[in-house]
Amino acid sequence: MAVFPNLALCWPAKYQRPFWRLRYRFAGRQCKMLLGHVDVMTLKQALDETKLMMADVTRGIDVAGVRQERKREAQAKHAAAQNRHTVAALVNDFLARHIEGKRKDAKAIRQRLENHVIPTLGKMNSGEVKPRHIDAILLRIVDQGSPAMANSILDLLKRLFNYAIKLHIVESNPAIAFTRADAGGQIHRREFYLTREKLTEVLAAIPQCRSFSPSCELAFYLLLLLGGRKMELLKAPWSEFDLDAQIWTLPARTKMEKGITIPLPALAVTWLKEAKSLGCGSDYVFPAISKQATPHMAANTLNGAITALRQQVEGIEKLNVHALRHTARTHLAELGVKQEVAEMCLNHSLKSQGLVATYNHYDYFDERRDALNQWAEVISSLMPTP
Repeated sequence: MAVFPNLALCWPAKYQRPFWRLRYRFAGRQCKMLLGHVDVMTLKQALDETKLMMADVTRGIDVAGVRQERKREAQAKHAAAQNRHTVAALVNDFLARHIEGKRKDAKAIRQRLENHVIPTLGKMNSGEVKPRHIDAILLRIVDQGSPAMANSILDLLKRLFNYAIKLHIVESNPAIAFTRADAGGQIHRREFYLTREKLTEVLAAIPQCRSFSPSCELAFYLLLLLGGRKMELLKAPWSEFDLDAQIWTLPARTKMEKGITIPLPALAVTWLKEAKSLGCGSDYVFPAISKQATPHMAANTLNGAITALRQQVEGIEKLNVHALRHTARTHLAELGVKQEVAEMCLNHSLKSQGLVATYNHYDYFDERRDALNQWAEVISSLMPTP
């Protein structure tokens, strides 16, 4: 129903309330826009608003177009604000401020969150995440047979949403009520070591195992002898070794964030010289066997060889790379090596009473050299004769 030129009172069937509508022509086309509902805008107010709008139209302003543009801008700003508060954005911010550049396992932490959290929660607003979403993630990981990963993800989610609380992005932590019993449970580490009898069987089986390349074989022997961590050895360049002086200067790229000079028994030097010959001039002690992301032997190469070995030797179902450290540490104790020396052989921090560990900077180099020489003699005596 028309009321005045350019102003109409409208009440289409699909609307519950009547409203005032402005009508005008602009650039040869018919335009219209809603001014306000009748129950909140009187006729006088509608007429006053119409006069102002038509004055703008006379000056060449498309008032309906301007309003639509402002509406789109407001929606875009709202969407941007919402995106800043998504779980994906929260994860990136959390990693940048608290993980990356501060922890050596930052890449692994990012990968865990990207694999297990982002696909499910990434597009959600952080404030929309509920405990049921956390529970679904944990159950999925446990069903995949990875209880340790479920525990890790739970810990990360608690930290992530505590961080969101600090920023006033969320009011509560949806993961806070969950415990490890709800995730992967208490993980019992596979503390396994090789007795002398079983070690004899393993050393005899390795040369017959097709999964053990010559490089894998040498890596296994060196880890067993030196009690080192897998990636400390596999990532090691030749620049860290002085075979004439029989030392390995391991820099502060280790798990303990502390460098150490490792004495090398003659047996270790022999194996390292074999590795150098196999490497054909590579900068790494154990170069990559095939084209891969890293220039050194991949983390899973030795794992796969040991998995195959477990099929050949009975009673070593729990053998893994870490068990070699348990084996070295146990046999060092059997040889009568003092606890602090044996712990330093494995590059462990000393857990002495009181302030001893804090103020004791002695590195037990000579004692470690003697201990590793004794252990090398044991290994040599157990190896099959060529």
